[in-house]
Amino acid sequence: MIIADSLIKTLSEGSDPLISPFDNTFLGSYSYDLTIKDIIIDENGTKSTQYKLNPNDFVFISTIQTVNIPVHLIGFIENKTSKIRQGLEVLTAPYQPGIHSRIFIKVTNTSNKIITLNQNDNIAQIYFNKIEGQVTQPYDGDFNQEDEYKGLASYASTYQAQQQLIQEKTKNLEHIETKLYGVVAALMAIFVAIISIITSSKASLSDSIINILTNNLMIMGSIGFLFGIISLFIPKEFTSLRKPTITCFILSLILFGVCLALSPEILKTIHYYIVNF
Repeated sequence: MIIADSLIKTLSEGSDPLISPFDNTFLGSYSYDLTIKDIIIDENGTKSTQYKLNPNDFVFISTIQTVNIPVHLIGFIENKTSKIRQGLEVLTAPYQPGIHSRIFIKVTNTSNKIITLNQNDNIAQIYFNKIEGQVTQPYDGDFNQEDEYKGLASYASTYQAQQQLIQEKTKNLEHIETKLYGVVAALMAIFVAIISIITSSKASLSDSIINILTNNLMIMGSIGFLFGIISLFIPKEFTSLRKPTITCFILSLILFGVCLALSPEILKTIHYYIVNF
């Protein structure tokens, strides 16, 4: 059962306050608004009072408020409607019976625009449920009495081992990727050789300038085409490499068009070698 505002206020104004500091203006019908104290911008706990949060990025924030939850209550952090419409979503685990801590929240920008977070901003709300029965094991874990951001605390070694395993698998994938590039390069060499044979054979039929020019353009176009094909296998993050090779791919198509315009019978030659090979 969710407790009402009147009980939240009563529990927060006693000698062992549920929420501290308590400000009646932040109190809703069943919840209490949480405000930003610090924005934690990296894993080392570096703090800032203002931060521009990029789309699909996240940060952790600490709240001005601390909670001291008795054993018959459990606290849940919820989004605020205004923040959802702005494009922010919050995430944190429940605050268990017996915990005394500052609140730390993961804030994610789900919009397509940059959102600025500022100290003292309302960011989320907390509400409390009553627990039926007697709690025999109140929370006494690593994140109790957490006033400053602890990161993963004692869980760091466990997750570090998992991260190392992921890194090893990533290296294996990169090794496979390198081999793939080698295969593509080999196919490129074979393709260029085939085109060179075709064009050289055609050149032997006539020594005219048009045929020589056609042969050279054909070879250049073939190389450009293969670089374009290779660009399809380049990872997306290497955009500086992808753009020039895609340009080569487009230019190769133009060169092929010029070759056909200069010497339409080249199609017959290509068809001949395809049939005979």
